[in-house]
Amino acid sequence: MKVYYSGNFWGGHKYEHAGQEISVNKAFQWGGLQWRIPAIYSCSKGMVIDFCVEIPRERIEVFYKRWNQDRRISGLSEEDHMQIQRENPFSIDIEVEARINGKKLERSRMCAVNWHPLDEEREEDEKVQGELMVYYACDRSQGWRFIRVCFPWNKSRKPEVRTLSLILKEAPVLYPGEHFTTEESSEQQEIKVIHPVTGIEHKLIINECMTHTLPTNTFHFDENMEYPSIFKVLSYRILPELSMKEFNIQDCSRGDPPRSKNDDPLSLRGRSACSVGIIGGAVGPSAIFVPGKGTEEYNWRTTCSSLHFSEVSQVEWRMMFYVKETEDIEVEMIL
Repeated sequence: MKVYYSGNFWGGHKYEHAGQEISVNKAFQWGGLQWRIPAIYSCSKGMVIDFCVEIPRERIEVFYKRWNQDRRISGLSEEDHMQIQRENPFSIDIEVEARINGKKLERSRMCAVNWHPLDEEREEDEKVQGELMVYYACDRSQGWRFIRVCFPWNKSRKPEVRTLSLILKEAPVLYPGEHFTTEESSEQQEIKVIHPVTGIEHKLIINECMTHTLPTNTFHFDENMEYPSIFKVLSYRILPELSMKEFNIQDCSRGDPPRSKNDDPLSLRGRSACSVGIIGGAVGPSAIFVPGKGTEEYNWRTTCSSLHFSEVSQVEWRMMFYVKETEDIEVEMIL
């Protein structure tokens, strides 16, 4: 199998040479799954590492039985979509650091593909997955996630590799919390919060919720469209403290989509467009974070609502908790 530094799983540039394969076959357990690094590829521009992660068939069957295809995705709530993402056995979100001879390499990119053991769930084009399954001798009755990570050499020339270690870090898992509603107000209020995973009681202190407007011509996507610009800024803090990586707040509304300046309902430009990029997200609107306001003593955080064309009287917010469920692991390689 030919592996290229610049080509992910789908080949390389026209004049690029394939990397030199270094057989490793390093196996280890992490996050309740069996991992394997079958090979490392030394290329002229950098190093490519392949990971094979075995997903037990039983986990996949349980997941698809719970979230079966008879349920309409459009009928699911935002919390349902978050739960699906959290429970999907193929949802493996990691960061990888590499150290060669004790010196860190900065990752350039990462890609992944899945092998699904259930025939009815297989992708039509499974050529890449099939080649990986055969080349790395993977059990076809199980599920697999193949992850390819590329690291450029720190210097223009390949280093002499004496030691190589990899540090794997799993991204925190999202757990949505309770909803609450705010109106325009500069008065403080307190909300009792129970962490959905730890069960620890926290206190959410709302400092204020005020209306703001984006500057004119903030968006330049299409001169024939107009974009919403009115939003609310919520300032808050949570006690005991949770970092921004552990807790934030998100508007439950998707906001208003851009609209055409052309009033003709039959015109293609008269149709509403999708949400502006800074609003939209895979499982709902993305909160817009700005530096905290208020005194340093209280260190207020701020988050913004979705955008609207006219001021809204209330905003429904969702608490978002991020939990690191798997400890980092360092894997030392022998080449």
